[in-house]
Amino acid sequence: MKINEILTTKEAAELLGLSDRHVRRLIKEGLIPAKKVGPNFVIEASQLNPIFQKATKKEKKFVREATKRVIKEYGETLKMLGDK
Repeated sequence: MKINEILTTKEAAELLGLSDRHVRRLIKEGLIPAKKVGPNFVIEASQLNPIFQKATKKEKKFVREATKRVIKEYGETLKMLGDK
């Protein structure tokens, strides 16, 4: 990721391991600085650095493993909830 790189919400979501919808929610809550371009938002990659820096490697690993377990166990339920 380049410092001055501009990301879409989808690209930022992939980097953060979140859904595009969740990234948009974080933008609207002011937790991720972004600029509105037409109906979409763009995010400077450098704005994501503080988000990455807050969690330790151990915390990131724990979150990844917990997410995998939740998706494995509740994946179908989560899909149904996402449709509502």
